[in-house]
Amino acid sequence: MKKFVSALLVLVLAIGVVPFTFAGCTSKLHYDPDNFIADTSNPKIVKEKVTVKMFVPKAAIHGNWEDMYIFKWMEERTNIHVKFEAVSLAAYDQKRGLKWESKSDPTDAFLTCNNKDEVTQYAALGALTAFDDDDATDEYSGNYGNLIENYMPNYKKWLEKYPEIVLSTRQNDGKIYSLSGVNTEYGGISSQYLNRKWLEKTDWYAANRRLPETIEELEIILGEFRDKDMNGNGNPRDEVPLSYITGDESTNFLMSCYGFVGTGVELDTRKEIYDAATGTFVSNPTYDKIVWVPSTEAYRNYVRTANRWYEAGLIDSNIYENKTADLSQLGYSGRLGCFASAGAFLVVGTELAEDYVAIGPLTSQYSKDKIWYEYNYQFDPTILVIPETSPYKREIARWIDVFYDAANVAVQSYGVEGEHWEWDNSENGIRTDGTPDTWHFNVPNGIERETYRATLTYSAGLGGCILSTDWNLRESTPIQAQVFRDRSRYVDYLKPVFPSMIYTSEQMTRIGVVETAMGTVTNSLPHFIRGGTSGYNVNNDSDWNAYLDKMTKAGNYEIKGYESLVAEYQAAYDVYKSKSAGI
Repeated sequence: MKKFVSALLVLVLAIGVVPFTFAGCTSKLHYDPDNFIADTSNPKIVKEKVTVKMFVPKAAIHGNWEDMYIFKWMEERTNIHVKFEAVSLAAYDQKRGLKWESKSDPTDAFLTCNNKDEVTQYAALGALTAFDDDDATDEYSGNYGNLIENYMPNYKKWLEKYPEIVLSTRQNDGKIYSLSGVNTEYGGISSQYLNRKWLEKTDWYAANRRLPETIEELEIILGEFRDKDMNGNGNPRDEVPLSYITGDESTNFLMSCYGFVGTGVELDTRKEIYDAATGTFVSNPTYDKIVWVPSTEAYRNYVRTANRWYEAGLIDSNIYENKTADLSQLGYSGRLGCFASAGAFLVVGTELAEDYVAIGPLTSQYSKDKIWYEYNYQFDPTILVIPETSPYKREIARWIDVFYDAANVAVQSYGVEGEHWEWDNSENGIRTDGTPDTWHFNVPNGIERETYRATLTYSAGLGGCILSTDWNLRESTPIQAQVFRDRSRYVDYLKPVFPSMIYTSEQMTRIGVVETAMGTVTNSLPHFIRGGTSGYNVNNDSDWNAYLDKMTKAGNYEIKGYESLVAEYQAAYDVYKSKSAGI
């Protein structure tokens, strides 16, 4: 489900207001335009050091952003000191909205984890700096023009190589107000892990000698996990076949077995669907169209499976109460059969990680398509925005462009060669046969890997860098190399819920109305999965139809129900396809 800006902003857009300005910030700040160095071949950006303020998210693993190696390296290189205001990830969305309206201490840039829909809203209000406006002018620098063309040669190269970046960042007024992360390989994915040692003890494995390929085969395996003393501790009832945390990717894994990767609005990529009446696959009338997944028979089949597994003890009874620590406790104690994670070691620890194998994508009797959930886009349009009020537009443009230089991929991910990481077999990273070399991360003894990495870079704890390339995948550190091998099995099947589309402010307002109203309905799903609550029997047509009926009516008298929601997304997708055809 998409996140949206505050109800206040939606109301503002609905009634119409004058262009947005920061209250109390209209007086001209002290700024010397002659201090700026326009020459992009010069690593120094300013002659005399200046301080730029940036608003950033703080993961639990982070210390002070200003103390991270990458930003000390950047300051020495560019002569720009960045003062970071870091807010915990849990509160970041809310605090970011408040920061926009700060009267006494406005920020110069919002770095990483921005909300792309919020970008649309503030761009429409005139609160953001366009990166590609040839005629851009402000009271500090005069006519500074097109930031990308004039000051961002590295980012410009990525735009030319990947036109999809423009599709995901250019607003309907024809301008770009946010910068995109670039991953030359793939976007964000997790793996679904199965206990290999337990699997090899099952009768199913004895007969098949392979990993499961369908959801039906996995169900048989999980049943054996439940019934046998798989961990050998003498208690055949303490094994948990499948566990997850509300919102983690296990739900997406289960949905993918039925033809979708999400549980909300999604682009339907199934060319054929299962016809229960004939027991055959037929042409899908909603192929390449936006659908509301809970209204499909595929979703009902997913809920039937989840309900059956829950009642049979194949799913942890605490799935709606679990926290990260609860899942880890099961993993570290050797009681966990199947789970989703970015790496097995994050849940079960380094000693048990080798006991697990990545599985999937799986099919089912209802879906023959292999798909896998890509939770972050390969080109993430949320990296950086600059408020229109900042005097340091040119400086920030040149500063962020350093991160888009392929030569700096390593330093923003793992530090510098020779100190923080090293090539395995040669000084220049090339083997004698001319193939790319591998490298290893130098983690000090006694320090946990990611804890140490968080002293070097922002990317630890945030799940990605501004720029990632194949270099990132060539790490030979055993535990990380295994993570990349696990992920490689999914790359050919990746699917986000829909492309990274741009919406009009009006579309977003209408979407927000319906999704907010539908939230209370969709939040009742646990009743269907857990069972036992009157009116929530997924196998009862009357109960299920009543559930769907509520979703057709949620909203107000002007716009309501999932059909209205689908229409808004479909309109945005039609525009996206039209623009895609032109690149």
